[in-house]
Amino acid sequence: MNNRQKTIAKQITFEGIGLHSGVNCNVTLKPARENTGIIFSKYVNGQHYTIPGDFKYITQSNLCTTIESDDSKIKIFTIEHLLAAIKGNDIDNIEILVDQQEIPALDGSALEFDKIIKKAKVVLQNEYKKYLSIKKHISVKKNKSSIDIYPSDKLVIDCII
Repeated sequence: MNNRQKTIAKQITFEGIGLHSGVNCNVTLKPARENTGIIFSKYVNGQHYTIPGDFKYITQSNLCTTIESDDSKIKIFTIEHLLAAIKGNDIDNIEILVDQQEIPALDGSALEFDKIIKKAKVVLQNEYKKYLSIKKHISVKKNKSSIDIYPSDKLVIDCII
């Protein structure tokens, strides 16, 4: 297993229709430097804005996942299948430049995004990946839901619904 960070070797552009907006969306995947993470970007009136592809920026998830910048300058939705393909290819650093508010649906799954990423080729970078290490028991409860996380040498998920 290689613990170095990854990005794509070259920029690649694709387009498609947004599932919810019905608008033609152009997307460019760009290689990003080490420790950049996954970022979405868009130009609005000549200004370049970015949003990290991070759960902290999710504003709603009604039939799709939507992220919004802290300053509310941009909002991008239907990002979940593209993100699944990025994570499925173990990519740590990538810029996703969009010209509309929605990522196109393509075939409705992550498969076409995966094919696009494979065309751009995934490459190793010099920096090592960063991992979250659980050092002590953590418990979070909200209403009737709860989660407990324990330190462990291996990944074990026990879920009760």
